[in-house]
Amino acid sequence: MSAVLGVAMVGCGGDAVSEPVDLGPKPPAGWDETVRGPAALDRNPDPNVVEVDLEARTVMVEYKPGVPVETWTYGGGSPGPLIRVPQGARLIVHFTNNLPEETTVHWHGVRLPAAMDGVPDHSQPAVPPGGHFDYDFIVPDAGLFWYHPHVRSVVQVADGLYGPLLVESRTGFDRSKAGNAPELGPELVLVLSDVALTTDGHRVTRTRACEPPACRTTLVSASCTMR
Repeated sequence: MSAVLGVAMVGCGGDAVSEPVDLGPKPPAGWDETVRGPAALDRNPDPNVVEVDLEARTVMVEYKPGVPVETWTYGGGSPGPLIRVPQGARLIVHFTNNLPEETTVHWHGVRLPAAMDGVPDHSQPAVPPGGHFDYDFIVPDAGLFWYHPHVRSVVQVADGLYGPLLVESRTGFDRSKAGNAPELGPELVLVLSDVALTTDGHRVTRTRACEPPACRTTLVSASCTMR
């Protein structure tokens, strides 16, 4: 993955001067296939509307090869799929809860109407098992955000319920203000998290606990082996 580097040349009594750095060749096609997470499918042709389906459900995940562990997911993956929206567009998320307990989706850091904020007993009723809820709001600010539940958040997020939301600027990157900075390399959104595992590879969950040295922490990213 290309990096953005700069060298500051400072002379005695002079101003700092930025000089471009040769970043070398661009990475080959498909360089990110093993680490790139899935993206939510936009089923609305309107360029000012992003409409996606999001399902919360349990799947078996192998954090250690050959040891499948039940994990709570959005769309069958943990992290959940990347939702990509243009700034100022309308986002519609048709949410289905196929977990064994109630849940919601909270859009962390996004300015939106209270009714769409995913906080049970304050902005909406919790979505029961087998239930549905349509989140529908405008995303006013560009930035990288994330979504997660606000029902027993500490437990449900730890069980695997979280995912990225990327709101892309309408104006893009202004090269005229970049000076001699080199062109940016390819973009890749990663969600990193740590998962506590027992020494035999099982995940430490609400029903399975352990104390060191009987457990260890593993760093997981956007790609896991699903069954």
